[in-house]
Amino acid sequence: MTRPPPRRAAALARIAAALARIESGEYGWCARCGEPIAPGRLAPDPALPTCVACAGQAGGG
Repeated sequence: MTRPPPRRAAALARIAAALARIESGEYGWCARCGEPIAPGRLAPDPALPTCVACAGQAGGG
């Protein structure tokens, strides 16, 4: 079995992390500060792990 291209592998890792947050009940909550992530932020990319404020900080995601 061949490895997926790096970009696809990164996308798969983000999706797997989002699924893990769903299973743990942490989905929709910022992984950095613990505040809720606005639904409008999650709509275009449901795998985002951080709120707008934390994403604006260096390395926020």
